[in-house]
Amino acid sequence: MYLASNMSNLTTTVSCILDITGKNYGQWKSDTKLYLRSKSIVETLVAVNTKTDPEKCEAVIYMRKHLDETLKREYLDVIDPHELWTALLERYGNQKEAMLPKATDDWNNLRFQDFVTVGAYNAALMEIRGVLIYCGRKLTDKEMIEKTLSTFHVSMINVQQQYRLLNISKYNDLLQRLTMAESYNNLLMKISQSRPPGAQALPEANAINFSNSYGRGNNDNANRGRGRDRGQGRGGYRGGYGYRGGRSKRGGRGRGRGGFRNPSHSDTVANNNYQNKDKHKKSEGYCFKCGMKGHWANKCRTAEHLCKLYQESSKGKEKEVNLIEQNPNDDSTYMEATDFTDDYDVRLA
Repeated sequence: MYLASNMSNLTTTVSCILDITGKNYGQWKSDTKLYLRSKSIVETLVAVNTKTDPEKCEAVIYMRKHLDETLKREYLDVIDPHELWTALLERYGNQKEAMLPKATDDWNNLRFQDFVTVGAYNAALMEIRGVLIYCGRKLTDKEMIEKTLSTFHVSMINVQQQYRLLNISKYNDLLQRLTMAESYNNLLMKISQSRPPGAQALPEANAINFSNSYGRGNNDNANRGRGRDRGQGRGGYRGGYGYRGGRSKRGGRGRGRGGFRNPSHSDTVANNNYQNKDKHKKSEGYCFKCGMKGHWANKCRTAEHLCKLYQESSKGKEKEVNLIEQNPNDDSTYMEATDFTDDYDVRLA
């Protein structure tokens, strides 16, 4: 009972709605039979049966539930499942004869070269094959293999001959080989288009090499050798002596007495040195208020009247440019009387 209930829920979910054109009549017919069989009421479709009225009503309700709205209104007065089933069979029972010509034409015009991927071609082939099987014509593996190989592009004639030499007897084997070849070709094209032929790959830039002034970074070279505050000297944190007169595990031979150094002390020293370096950088700047070197404008203590004098004197002042030409091979000096105008006028007087 539990199994039948689950099957009924499943078929109710996947059953299709019968279209007014009847193009999906075959699928609707198959789904309806499966559902009624799961409920053990498929005998209601037969003219003479021993099913009760509730079972017949259940079959009719299910069939109406999966009909188009127009069809549902047309057969609104039909309450017998056998009568409704027969009426739909007479109306859409000739769908096989109507669908066969179109399916045959689609099969004749199917070409492998018209599709971009192998999957798209296989989907179209399987759809046509399903319609042909429903219409009573079954395609063999030999026909599908010949259809595929004979419709290759002209540029792939060598590939076609190679597949023919394999003597493949099943279409699924051919499909698997074509899919694998397509995957390898896509990978080859991707690698070829990643950079021009002959060009080298760009180096990766995700490695970080950092080392601060106290040898506590990732670079091991900074932690070796002699030194006091770089992790290799006297009592260094990583490179110095752990014991007097011994050799450290990572550093060189030291001369220290410090043993293990507290990391907090190194952090404090690093912070102080960083502040001193920052002060040193600030001392190299010029104050734009007074023009003096050694401090910035936010800490300027020069008198206000002196700052105003400096700003007024520098306002609108152009830079002076002097041109000096020197010729080491020419010792002569050319002078004129106008160069000594004052003395020349005095001597004439």
